[in-house]
Amino acid sequence: MKISTITLNPALDRAMYFESPFRTGVLNRASHTVTAVGGKGINLSRAARRLGIPSDAYGFIGGPSGDMIKQCLADEGANPRLTVTDAETRCCIKLIDSEGTCTEANERGGPITEDEFERLIREIERGAHFSTTTPDFNEHYFVMGGSIPQGVEKDVYFHIINMLNNIKVKAIVDTSGEALRIAMKASPYMIKPNSDELFELTGRRAETREQAVEICREIYNSTGVRVLCTLGKNGSAYAGPEGTSTTRAFNVCAKSFAGAGDTYLAAFLSRYKEDNKPRVDEALRFAASAAAAKVELEGTVFPDAAAMAKYFK
Repeated sequence: MKISTITLNPALDRAMYFESPFRTGVLNRASHTVTAVGGKGINLSRAARRLGIPSDAYGFIGGPSGDMIKQCLADEGANPRLTVTDAETRCCIKLIDSEGTCTEANERGGPITEDEFERLIREIERGAHFSTTTPDFNEHYFVMGGSIPQGVEKDVYFHIINMLNNIKVKAIVDTSGEALRIAMKASPYMIKPNSDELFELTGRRAETREQAVEICREIYNSTGVRVLCTLGKNGSAYAGPEGTSTTRAFNVCAKSFAGAGDTYLAAFLSRYKEDNKPRVDEALRFAASAAAAKVELEGTVFPDAAAMAKYFK
């Protein structure tokens, strides 16, 4: 198995922790700060490596912050295949108070030039073509996700998915809003929305796992796209050719939600077996355990494989 990732808008994440409730309009002093690299694909590659899964990481980086991302990926065993840009890699700030409330402030990222974009696409295409020569080709996933930087069109995932589909590589999308709606038109292998993103896509609010799995089922039946939906404290739901499945979330003391969804997806794919219903159920339970272990850690520190499995029954 191999999980490659595409992160168009990575970031340097700075999580600031406060010993009292955070208040707007006044001075708040952080007790401590945790700085780490971030971005959906970047974090998923890091989580995949903690599970022992090979991962190529594609995306844009620029400046000293970008150098930190590249070095972190290399140090953790991922293969950084990143395109250098003139624009500095953005910074994202998370403010986490004593009540567990997280307030976020993210830079937009970019702008990306046409030449930089074309260089990235060529690199992704080379990697996808090369994967078809490997023995485990059928279990090579390309996961793309996160926000889109300035200078890149909203239909970027649509075009990347079409390219990967032509090469017969499995494309998975973890994004939101208009980018997700357009991406769906290219028929990706799977999408991984959370409850808010599912609402944006369908206009229907899922308050329970039962409601979520029904919406996921309808999406799969009408499009043929597998849907893996995370619902926070309400667990998660899946719909695909194996049918539908749900799992509950574990009640843990959360320190950071950064990277939890990426850990969830990496863990799910590590156990997922196409057209095998028991393995889907197992993959969901393991993913829930892995995400719970992740949120117990500060910043974007990722648990190892043993810690990810500690709630898995």
